[in-house]
Amino acid sequence: MFLYYLKKGLGRLLDKIVYPVLGIAMVSLIAYAIVMGIISWRKETEALDKCHRYTIGYATEVKRKTLYYRYSTEGENFNGSWGQKPRSWKDYFKGNFVASKFLYKRFLIKYSCKDHKISQIDWSHSIPETVERAPYEGWENIPSQLPKNKF
Repeated sequence: MFLYYLKKGLGRLLDKIVYPVLGIAMVSLIAYAIVMGIISWRKETEALDKCHRYTIGYATEVKRKTLYYRYSTEGENFNGSWGQKPRSWKDYFKGNFVASKFLYKRFLIKYSCKDHKISQIDWSHSIPETVERAPYEGWENIPSQLPKNKF
């Protein structure tokens, strides 16, 4: 009999105190992760907007609709990634993405002057075969000899 009332009392305790506290903790944790992701994204965007240079990047692999690339500047190698956004749910389920078309191609990479790990692919220009490599410190501006892409 004593165990019955103890079990019943613990059930009420769980229902009234423990479960709501766990729910609040989970919601808080998710909100914290979202806020930190937004802050990180804004930092990277601001770093690229304030001071950036350009170099040549090379697509190395495609995994799960994400294009991975590498680039070098000032004697150091860096890696980055670009995840293609589907145009529609139909494209998403078909797996009809263009990322695989860019595998082993060269791109113009825009990277931060202060933190070279922060980068993004600049789709505005293509890299012709005649341009073998970028300068050691990269280009300050997009070189005029690079042809514009026609998307």
